[in-house]
Amino acid sequence: LLRGDVELAQRRYLEALEAYHQAFERSPGRDAVMGIYMARSLLGQYAEARRVMSDWLVSHPEDDFVRRNLAVAYFLVDDLGPAQREFEYLYDNGEESPVVLAHLARIYQLEEDPRARAYSLMAVEGNPTWSVALDTYGWILSTEGDLEEGLKYLREAVSRDTNPLMQYHLAATLAKLGRN
Repeated sequence: LLRGDVELAQRRYLEALEAYHQAFERSPGRDAVMGIYMARSLLGQYAEARRVMSDWLVSHPEDDFVRRNLAVAYFLVDDLGPAQREFEYLYDNGEESPVVLAHLARIYQLEEDPRARAYSLMAVEGNPTWSVALDTYGWILSTEGDLEEGLKYLREAVSRDTNPLMQYHLAATLAKLGRN
């Protein structure tokens, strides 16, 4: 594992992948799974990277850490069906973390599910300084017509993060308010 971490840090992704595979063969575990995932992702092998985590969960369904990372991985490539399924599994099994809540809120917003607003508010309440939660809640408020209130959260999100999507949400809300 340590060799894989060193190779990864030195941007030698193939060597890192090999080291993590060797570690997994010697002692199958979450750390090796996540190392393989990271190395494959950095090599651009996104589907294979997600499959490593998915395969792990078949025999370790209780591993919420891997499940959360798999859900985020699906979300990042807009594979929202599997992302929603994994996030809902986590939520239904008691995880009410801001990560789970904010991502579910965004998915629900895209599906026009009325739960979006409540979930995004719970994410902000769970971590009022996390830019993703602030952006999600602010954007939902704005798209539902509460522009001024949404603007407060979007400005706070952009002050904490330079994410272009967050900047777009802020700009779109300002434009709707006639503040070009």
